[in-house]
Amino acid sequence: MGNDAKTVNRISGVPTGLHSGHRTVIRHPFARSRRLALPAMAGAFGVYVAMHSPLRDAVAALLGLKSRACYFVCGDWTALSGADSAAACALIAAASLAAWVVSDSFAGAPYERPLVFGLSALAFIVVPAAAIGGIATWTGTALLRPPLGPLLSALPAAAVVGAGLRRGWRPHQPHVISGRHGRLVLLAGGLAASLLLVSTALSLLHPPGGGDAISYHAPLAVFLWHDGNLGAFLDRAPIAWALANPGTSELWYGLMRVAGGERLADLGQLPFAFLGGMAAGAFTRRSGLGRGAAGLAAGAFLLAPMVVMQSTTQANDVAGGGLLMATIALACAPGATWTAGRLGWLGLGLGLTATTKLALLPCVAGVTLFVIAATLWSARHHGKAHAVAKGLALAALMFLLVTAPWWIRNVARYGNPVYPAGVPLIGRGIFVSDFGRIDREFVPGPAAWPLYPLIEPHDDRSGFGMLFAVGVVPGLVLAARRGRRQPIFLYGLVAAFMLPAWWMLTMHEPRFLLAFFGLGCAFLPWSLLAVPRPQRRMGSALLAGAAVFSALVTFDQGLLPLARQPGARAEFYDRVWGVDPLVTSLPEHEGLLHHTGYGPPSSDYAAYYPLLGPSLSRVVIPADTEATTDSIVTGMRHAGLRYAYVSALPESRATVEAIYDGAQFQLVHMSSIERGEPSGARRYLYRPVANATGNGAIRRYLYRLK
Repeated sequence: MGNDAKTVNRISGVPTGLHSGHRTVIRHPFARSRRLALPAMAGAFGVYVAMHSPLRDAVAALLGLKSRACYFVCGDWTALSGADSAAACALIAAASLAAWVVSDSFAGAPYERPLVFGLSALAFIVVPAAAIGGIATWTGTALLRPPLGPLLSALPAAAVVGAGLRRGWRPHQPHVISGRHGRLVLLAGGLAASLLLVSTALSLLHPPGGGDAISYHAPLAVFLWHDGNLGAFLDRAPIAWALANPGTSELWYGLMRVAGGERLADLGQLPFAFLGGMAAGAFTRRSGLGRGAAGLAAGAFLLAPMVVMQSTTQANDVAGGGLLMATIALACAPGATWTAGRLGWLGLGLGLTATTKLALLPCVAGVTLFVIAATLWSARHHGKAHAVAKGLALAALMFLLVTAPWWIRNVARYGNPVYPAGVPLIGRGIFVSDFGRIDREFVPGPAAWPLYPLIEPHDDRSGFGMLFAVGVVPGLVLAARRGRRQPIFLYGLVAAFMLPAWWMLTMHEPRFLLAFFGLGCAFLPWSLLAVPRPQRRMGSALLAGAAVFSALVTFDQGLLPLARQPGARAEFYDRVWGVDPLVTSLPEHEGLLHHTGYGPPSSDYAAYYPLLGPSLSRVVIPADTEATTDSIVTGMRHAGLRYAYVSALPESRATVEAIYDGAQFQLVHMSSIERGEPSGARRYLYRPVANATGNGAIRRYLYRLK
């Protein structure tokens, strides 16, 4: 009897005083019932989530009931099609499993496998989707439109998963590298996680924002899947040259929107932020430091204000930066260990980067030259000419698989594979630098850029963080002397290609340098080694203080202003982006001409996405300053549009009113706004004004074609 009691206590962990005196009677039934405890807890967990999340509507529909409550993304979930959403989720799940299969087979360092997983998961989604979209463009169909498009796109991933299962692969618990981390690593990681959680929560509570995001990235994400091909939206809006950008990231955001609504699509860059953090850690390991140093580098990258603020918008700087960083980290392995498989992943990563952000093409070219040179050097010294040729051919094939649909489309339409980027000496594109430099938005003047890390503003376009400013320079100096040569040389090569191109070809926005900054986080741990050993505790305290202060500034300058912005869709776009709420509330079957070029640039072009309406189904045709009254009337009649919307600064009012003269148009509505209270580093909230005669008042017009 005593032995039985000890057995019960040892198994259950419940004190003997709480047991009945009839232990021999209940011991076996109790042991059997204990098997139901975890399933019961899990079941309650699942039911609670289902009843307090967007799944509530699906449950109600299955039971023939009507839900009167909604959670998190109420406006989004009601607009979703069940079949479309299920198909999108199936594609995401299949791509994730296929990426798991191929990353398990990757013959590299364990800390490189998450990079391979990230690259391949994205590729299993966007490569077949772009190919299907290209075929649909050439055949005049809509093959990519859900639910068929996502299901067709999932076939390659499903085939890889099936092949893996036949070869014995099974889902397994991922290997988690255990061990104790230093306080500084835990502090940086904890602060980064906290800020990203707050940013995520605020994103879920607000409609999509971000200037470039709602000007063309988010509309492109809608059009790719809604139109079902890569060209219909270009036929509809030929003047919107930004829509001709290759849409790797936009395919992903659009799929997220189909799966769970626009608020979920806003989180599309979060996986790339984590990919960039892991790439910074892998680059640190390749430079010669250990796991703790890699964790510090990853935390520093994720703590950067720009990463925190932009990861929850549908821009593409974090996405492009994360992909490029992952590719460079994979290229830092010793040349003698390069296999055909690694070269294939390098080609894939370069292709994904090239079709995500055209501003990174100079860096893609530099890394490509490095890969070719390193491979040829390895062949010369190790006598593996056949293997090298095979590897380079595989890399080229993977690169072309990613880029071909976009480049073929742009060659056919514009005679330039990388349109809208202009090619030096050839042209046939847009040179963004021609729009003018905007140095003074970030630094006092062009000569002050070396001081930028110390005086940086904080928002989704700017801000590397205090850790970068404090520790990277001394760390880089020591790493250049004592680190492994290949990663340091590659970082220098990236700088040699990226910095001159940024200076000559862009408007001088720090966001284009995100990958350069992210890899620079690898030198932060080196800065502690640069400090004399007796002073390293003080050095760690200094970096800890920098991490805390950087997080406080990010919260104050970036997240707090976002929290104070209105959450209702119409009010948000009215107060934050200056879009007239009466216009956005028009019935969505009413198409709209959106005439840009006369209002403030920061909000004029950003009206594109809000004007699509809550269900994102309104036909919106952009027009710009070169449009005349006759061309506008002809275009509107051809497209079947009745309404035109335009905003104008005081100096442009007379021009706008002359274009929309009373003989052809009727003024339906007019409102005026002006700058109000500041909202963050460089933005402000608009407020309505009754008298629009002031110098700063912006007038918004809604015209109807007679």
